[in-house]
Amino acid sequence: RPIRLVTTFHDLRIPYIFPKAGRFRWQSILALARHSDAVICTNREDLKTLQLELNLLNSQSPTSNLVSASLDSQLQSPQLHSSFSTLHSPFLTVIPLGTNIDPQPPVGFNRTEWRKKYHAGDQSLLLAYFGFLNESKGGEELIEAVAILRQQGIDARLLFIGGDIGHADPTNVAYAERVQTMISQHKLSDVVYRTGYVEQTEVSANLLAADAVVLPYRDGVSFRRTTLIAALRHGCPVVSTTPHDPNLIPEIRPGQNMLLAPPGDASGLTQVIAPLHNNADLWRKLASGVKQLGDLFEWSRIAAETAGVYQRIMS
Repeated sequence: RPIRLVTTFHDLRIPYIFPKAGRFRWQSILALARHSDAVICTNREDLKTLQLELNLLNSQSPTSNLVSASLDSQLQSPQLHSSFSTLHSPFLTVIPLGTNIDPQPPVGFNRTEWRKKYHAGDQSLLLAYFGFLNESKGGEELIEAVAILRQQGIDARLLFIGGDIGHADPTNVAYAERVQTMISQHKLSDVVYRTGYVEQTEVSANLLAADAVVLPYRDGVSFRRTTLIAALRHGCPVVSTTPHDPNLIPEIRPGQNMLLAPPGDASGLTQVIAPLHNNADLWRKLASGVKQLGDLFEWSRIAAETAGVYQRIMS
């Protein structure tokens, strides 16, 4: 029986690592995809990119539950690279990422008591941000939004969950310093909290304690982000930013399972966050919707879909 090769691409965006690879990086990715029997993408944005490059638009229909007919209708007039038009065609599909942060807080977790660690009472609006800070994450807009909310008389508090910066890109350090400067300028030091690196159970507790997880990505919300997926799996109301092409993420229903603000717009972000304050009905509605959305990223479901790809190429 011949050996079969399945390649999963976590994210096709160019990373900071090996920045001088240039065109060679992308050509090597395409070569890897072309010589695979099946390719798994974790999001439709990347699937669309590979479909366009490998000229697979009319040869197959991805079977993942996360791939919808709306994608096919968008890709009928692609700009193809002729050099790839006659190459081997792998099976392409989308299977989402999961998260290693399960909704499992410490034994005896009490949400009200946990919130007291951050001086957040019933009238407070405790916002959480999960993940490293860098230029693409919208940290400056988040700080501006908290400042505006407090000027409006809302007891907004911000909790940074996890480490502050990643180490792959040295510009992250400078960006984190800019964010800290903004915190000081707005006199928010007493209402901004940082957990640093903590155990997974504490991450879970902090997500569950928050009124909303705010992830104002400058490039728009995407299922590439595992910190977003962790928030979804916890059933936390999420505020993020409008994706570049909403048709590629039809699972997100603004106002039903997520709130979306314009990217790079602190005022717009504030306007989206503010209605969550003292609005139990909206909170429950979003929490219910996000829990259903989070079920798409459950590990047993991901495993079953992955096994289905293996079975397909071996049959």
